Amino acid sequence: MLCGRSISPWRLKACVYQAGDFFPGMTTRLNRGVVLVNESSAESHSVLYSTSKLSWPLKISYGAPAFGVQSISLMIAVYGGDYYVLLGAGVSMLSFFTAWARSFDVITDPLMAWVSDQTRSKHGRRRPYLLLGAPFYAAFLVLLFTPPRGLSGAGLALWFCAFYTLFYLADTVSNIPYEALGPELASDHDERNRLFFVSKGFMLAGMLFAALGPGLVAFALA
Repeated sequence: MLCGRSISPWRLKACVYQAGDFFPGMTTRLNRGVVLVNESSAESHSVLYSTSKLSWPLKISYGAPAFGVQSISLMIAVYGGDYYVLLGAGVSMLSFFTAWARSFDVITDPLMAWVSDQTRSKHGRRRPYLLLGAPFYAAFLVLLFTPPRGLSGAGLALWFCAFYTLFYLADTVSNIPYEALGPELASDHDERNRLFFVSKGFMLAGMLFAALGPGLVAFALA
């Protein structure tokens, strides 16, 4: 290990570090990094800063989830309320519960960021929450759009409130660490720009899919 000079209160150490902490099987071209060690703690911050170019498989692996997240969020925003109105829920109650559920973001987003920053595990600071949040994200999405038969009016609105809230809590658990992971994969300015260019490309594709997909399906079935 090559140790740099001490910079109080942090000591900067350059070391050989396996990127498999984040993407197992994609470490051959990303195998050197920097770890920040807090002198007041025995635990090192498991932040990986690449000193070499990121491979395209890694960039795509990081960027691809943005397609699903963006398309799902946009379709919920555009079609979620209309779907429940067609089932018989009141517009005023849906609007209230939507605002009520999203107001939790003011607390949960910074709280999740802090929890992720403080996490110490053999899998790193971010990856455990991606693995934890993703199954709940999928399950609550399905439940959000499959209310039990027989519900009407207030019952439908309460079902919407419960699973809309839970869905976005799962979104916070998985996507706040996901967003924080990107800057930790590359410290080089140009390489970081390339990584986020790929991510934003998938995000744009997700937006186009959400905007055009339902109309194309309806046209095909007409």
